[in-house]
Amino acid sequence: MLRLTVLLLVLANAGYFAWAQGSLRDWGLAPVQQSEPQRLEQQIRPQSVRLLRADEARRLEAASAGVAKAAECLQAGPFDEDDERIATILAAHCAVALQKAMLLEEYVRKQKMERDLALAREIQMSSLPRQMPELTGYELAAWSQPADEAGGDVYDALRLDVQRVALLMADATGHGIGPALSVSQLRAMFRMGMLLGTDLSELMSKINLQLTSDLPRGHFITAFAGILDGSNHRIRYLSGGQAPLMHFRADEDRVDWLDASTLPMGILAWHLVVAPPPIEMRPGDIFALISDGFFEYADRTGERFGKERIEEVIRLHRQETLEKLRKRLCEAVRLYAAGHPQEDDMTVVLVRRNRASESLSP
Repeated sequence: MLRLTVLLLVLANAGYFAWAQGSLRDWGLAPVQQSEPQRLEQQIRPQSVRLLRADEARRLEAASAGVAKAAECLQAGPFDEDDERIATILAAHCAVALQKAMLLEEYVRKQKMERDLALAREIQMSSLPRQMPELTGYELAAWSQPADEAGGDVYDALRLDVQRVALLMADATGHGIGPALSVSQLRAMFRMGMLLGTDLSELMSKINLQLTSDLPRGHFITAFAGILDGSNHRIRYLSGGQAPLMHFRADEDRVDWLDASTLPMGILAWHLVVAPPPIEMRPGDIFALISDGFFEYADRTGERFGKERIEEVIRLHRQETLEKLRKRLCEAVRLYAAGHPQEDDMTVVLVRRNRASESLSP
């Protein structure tokens, strides 16, 4: 009975290996005789239903072959020592084949997951503004880089009319696919509310209510939402847990670090939302939204980059274009880290009132 079981396992495993090889051909990862368009079509759009049916057919075929072979052996008489020795040798070979088949199947799953993650990153990055909106008398720049294939940071800049631009930066807890979906949801709600002309405080209260219902327990999003008004050179805003906010005052050559104005979003369904005093933008002033991926970027000793180093970079390069200033900031972090890997998503949004707009000041 033992020898019969061994033989059946050998045959069944061999059938499984044939199934695995066939699955690889179906996924387009094993050499098959087919045209190039067919191969590309299989790689781009696997036929799941066909694979399941083919899988079932191969399993039935392997089982039938195993039963037939066992019956043939029984008709020839009882198994002897030679049969057992041959079965043992075949079982060893089959074990190797089975292991290879399982590794190849895992490889296929891993490749599919990597393609899905790459697609998620592409979709997320393509949703960010391709270029910042223009506003007379102002310069805007922004940049974002996730730590993983997809990130928990997002930013947006939406021109509302000739004198106003809506600004958003949000950072979900963690990084990866889950946080990326959460901040994408927030961005979509913010953009739609702004386009519909919803009051900023009312909009953020409704978004917070929705996120409280949608986010998993223990998860939240820090978010800054504001409107830059070129007619009075002010930024009206709400900052749900997103801090610190940096305001460089050019005429005084100093930096003010502003705290968040309310709780992070998604924690409490109802809480008092009071807009802080608007940010007054004088000629040469720079307002910066910077995610904690910059502040908390550590070197090999564990010391973080911190606010002081960011302030130093802003002061030193404040006369350059904002895009060059952004690059200077990223380069300073890279040199400070000295090869230490990025552990958190990094996002920055910069706004500067040009000195040429001084004559437009009320």
